[in-house]
Amino acid sequence: YGKLNPIPQIDFSKSVFFGKIDCFSTCFSEVSYFNGASFHGGVEFWNAKFESDAIFQKCTFNGSLHCLSTEFNGGVSFRESTLNGDTTFQDAIFNSQTNFMLAIFNSYAKFFDANFNGETRFDYSMFNGNTYFSGVQFKNIVNFSFTVFNERLDFSRSHHAMSCFEKADFLNTSYFNNAELMYTDFSYARFFKTPYFVSTLLKSVKFDNSLSENLMLFDSVNMSDVSMHNMP
Repeated sequence: YGKLNPIPQIDFSKSVFFGKIDCFSTCFSEVSYFNGASFHGGVEFWNAKFESDAIFQKCTFNGSLHCLSTEFNGGVSFRESTLNGDTTFQDAIFNSQTNFMLAIFNSYAKFFDANFNGETRFDYSMFNGNTYFSGVQFKNIVNFSFTVFNERLDFSRSHHAMSCFEKADFLNTSYFNNAELMYTDFSYARFFKTPYFVSTLLKSVKFDNSLSENLMLFDSVNMSDVSMHNMP
């Protein structure tokens, strides 16, 4: 099923998939429901296009999930989903609201050069493997409040129009090198290893009441309206 022969509305809610799912260059023209589905093999949406909402709430992915160059033109939700395998959204485009709230990533998560054009939620999510948001464009509000990053985190070269990391936990080394952080709130965030802000643009950024167990490294930073009240 491609652009000239798109898939109509589908409902795979609570379905169980045991084999590999390959939807290379598939076009989904209507709402796609996968609520509560379980995937035991790898899932490929490489170069696929979702013209309407894509609902993956409370899903379990026991294999890999690859969404390389996937385009989501409607709302997309992975809320409360568990992703046990390698997860890739490299070069994906999210044109509407995106929801990863309460999602659990148990392996690496790669969002290299993805574009989030609508409001985006990762709040209360947990990343248990190395996580890469390098080159990501957050062109609308993105919420990482109460999110836990247990392993290496890389936001290098990312652009943030407005971000919230309030009460987020960074348990491993985090990198914001060459990133553009505008109207970003790290209030009450906890950094258990050194965060790196090298050649970073910080505009209207709050670190109020945040805690760092090690040094916070700021090198060649362009700062304006940065608040660091009540930091130990």
